[in-house]
Formats: sequence, C-alpha cells, structure tokens
Amino acid sequence: MRVEHEAETLSTGDTLWINGAISAYFVDSATRENRYFSEAYIRLNLLVRAWMEQNQDYPPNNYSFVYETSVAYVSQTPKATMLGLVYQNNDYLYHFKVGVVFKRPGIYSIDTDLLYADELNDSKAFGGALVFYYDMSKDYHEAHLSAGISNTDTHYNLYQALTANQKASFREVGDANKNKYYFIDVVD
Repeated sequence: MRVEHEAETLSTGDTLWINGAISAYFVDSATRENRYFSEAYIRLNLLVRAWMEQNQDYPPNNYSFVYETSVAYVSQTPKATMLGLVYQNNDYLYHFKVGVVFKRPGIYSIDTDLLYADELNDSKAFGGALVFYYDMSKDYHEAHLSAGISNTDTHYNLYQALTANQKASFREVGDANKNKYYFIDVVD
C-alpha cells in the first residue's frame, strides 16, 4: 500500500490519496512458493486514526472519504474509522484507491494495523486483509494478507512527538509494527 504524499504536513480540505496493488499471485508464508490465482476477492481493513485528544469525538467531524474503488463497509469508533477496501481486478492486477479529506488540524495516521474494540467491552482485534481465491486449477482457498505502507518516510517522528496520553489512546507503535503506519500532520 502507498500513500500519495511525501511531506509530513497537509492542509485541511486537501485529499490524501492511498492506493494498493497486488498481482495475481501470493507467496505462501510457510513454503515460500508462489501461489497463482485466477479469481479472488481481496478485502483490506484500512484504519484512519485521530491521535489528538480534541479530535476524538466523532470521526465524520474530522475527515471524509473519496472512493475510487469499492468499499465493503465503513465502521467507526469514537477514535478511528475502519474501511473494508475491496481490491478490483483489472487484467490480473488487483488494486484499490481511496482518498481522505481532513476537516480539522491534528496528527492522524493511516494504517493497516489492529484496532481493538475496547469501547465495545470486547477484546476482539480487527485488521489485516482477508483473501478468498480460486487458483489456476479452480480450487478454492482462503488466505490472510499482511499489508504495510511502502513509502520510504512514514513520518514516524510525528508519533514519537505525541504525549504519553495521546499515545495511550491506541496500541503502541514500535519497531514491530511501524511499517504499517503513515502519520500526517494536518494544519489549517
């Protein structure tokens, strides 16, 4: 997945574009073999999080979305929004594209990490991607896809500058999962 923005700041009202593409094969994590497929349904959970305390009220007040490809669902908590992005097939290249329009200043992240539903008194975690596909011999398979952000600079320094209270709003971002986050400072 790639965020189409290199600077660490963005102005309110501007669109931050996110896209991803997958060719028609996966690498089996156990055997390291390529698994080619003919048809697939690929859904990736993309999270938009507001890290600033004053923005943790109601997500539609903070941002809206522009969809260039399909979305299976939009789920919101007071602190984050999860989009079920659906990859579209175009000649065995599966892709998605979505834009985020920020309405308020603050530190936000776009990520593919886990969202724990603590607000719902539930410890269930949501994240990653589900894949249902038919291989070239038309056998049905299911898989899990782990996605990261491919930008060379994901502005991790913005996360490190947050207060302990702001960081405590979500799961800690560290060396093991920071490749799944892209931080952006939205300014007026």
